[in-house]
Amino acid sequence: MNDQKPPVEKPDETKEDDSQEQIDHLVEELRDQLEEEGEIRFVRINPKKPSWKTIIITTVLSFIFDLLLIVSINGYLEFTDSKILNIIMLSVLFSVVELILKQVLNRYFFRLVISSFGLVYIPVMIVAFIIAWLFTPDLEPSSNGKVLLFFLIFMVARTIMRMIFLSRNKVIEVKKVKK
Repeated sequence: MNDQKPPVEKPDETKEDDSQEQIDHLVEELRDQLEEEGEIRFVRINPKKPSWKTIIITTVLSFIFDLLLIVSINGYLEFTDSKILNIIMLSVLFSVVELILKQVLNRYFFRLVISSFGLVYIPVMIVAFIIAWLFTPDLEPSSNGKVLLFFLIFMVARTIMRMIFLSRNKVIEVKKVKK
């Protein structure tokens, strides 16, 4: 007979303590390895969690940026001959799916996000676009080449817009701290 108890799921605090212990262990190993090379300082940064106001504003701005980009690039490239409501639905579905996938990655695979410097978000964007395209009704592409060109332009323009917006926000936060 098997009298072993099934493993008990640890609460979130214990999981955070375990990951903190792993980080501390890795830092100690690095210190030991790099002691010979001279003075090396390790700085621990504990990021603060964003407020609900910041999360809501960022999400709404993301929806607006995506909508404006998709509609404007469609006006230029005409990658689809669908009605504007279908294009708006594509934008909303894309934003929602991407937001959900990013939250899943941040929640369960944060170490992967950090170790890849956020590059893991690129496949997330591609998967979100494919899912949004598949679930948007009556969205027919005019040609596959135009859809691919649209997506490449969309990815580049969206990344540039987000970098400009995020760098502007960081400058504002730094100014608030310095005062």
